[in-house]
Amino acid sequence: MKYMLKRIPLLLLGATLVTAGFTQGAPAGADEWPTKPIRIVVPFKPGGSVDRMARGLASFMTYELNVPITVLNKPGAGGQLGHTYFLQQPNDGYTLLVTPAIPYIGNNILITGAKFSMDDFAFVNTQWSDWTMVATQKDKPYKTFGSLIDAIKKNPGKISTGVTFSSSGHLSTMALLSALGLKPDALRIVTYGGGGPLRSALAGGQIDFAVVQAEGSEVIRDNIRPLAAFLKKKNKMWDAPPINELLKPYGVKVPLITGSQRVLAASACSWVQLPAPGKAPGRRTSSGPDDPCPWTVNCRSPSPSARRSSTNSARSSAGMGNPGTWRCRHQSAKSLISDW
Repeated sequence: MKYMLKRIPLLLLGATLVTAGFTQGAPAGADEWPTKPIRIVVPFKPGGSVDRMARGLASFMTYELNVPITVLNKPGAGGQLGHTYFLQQPNDGYTLLVTPAIPYIGNNILITGAKFSMDDFAFVNTQWSDWTMVATQKDKPYKTFGSLIDAIKKNPGKISTGVTFSSSGHLSTMALLSALGLKPDALRIVTYGGGGPLRSALAGGQIDFAVVQAEGSEVIRDNIRPLAAFLKKKNKMWDAPPINELLKPYGVKVPLITGSQRVLAASACSWVQLPAPGKAPGRRTSSGPDDPCPWTVNCRSPSPSARRSSTNSARSSAGMGNPGTWRCRHQSAKSLISDW
């Protein structure tokens, strides 16, 4: 629980950054964001670490922004369905995203063929950076990492593990099998739609072991036994030796894949409509004479400097060449929302 309490200042910081980012630089007399409820999209099932983080942020942001904020879970395809849904929403600042950007967005692009890119997302901050460990249910017979590996080798296809597709745990599990010269069918792999269902299965003994996020598993501490940490040295949170030390008797090493980097994000091309008679709420549209945001085309520019230039133009020339009183605001995924 003490590790969960440490997250509260970060939740406050996240709420403050969002507030500053969407309200900075509004012309005098303009209606400031937000003026209506906000949704936070979570691309996984309820109960996981990212879902809990989103709901924690929502409670603080509701107080900070004085509007209702709800969490909408859109699980599927290793986060890809939720990420796609988020990018299909109007870019008006009223739909935000909480997700483990690393590794899920990259894996959506590289592995499952997502049509979006990293530059479609504006990352407000990395709210929670986790690390990975091998764990088993406390009543299982595996007292050490070595005993688990021996059981896997002696019983091919019989030992079960759980994964959330394209997660750090999934990648680390595959890397471990590869290092040991084992194929994926050496394990009975069960897939889950989020970290919550996976941890519930692990804590309940429905699977033999799993490679899970360490801090996110604090909620099941009393039910599991840590066996190995994907770290260079021990972490005081869990009594688990570094995995590559435990692999020395096998003569192999595994890459220490980064754990989940859970972020708060907005769309990389966002704008809000200031009061203007006859103007409808804006969306990201193709560039053209009817495009309500003339700078939108630069949001897809291949040059980061071009994107920054278009952003500065939008900020410095509010109203010039801008139909009605649209104020355009862009953010590259490589910069902070506070730069808006």
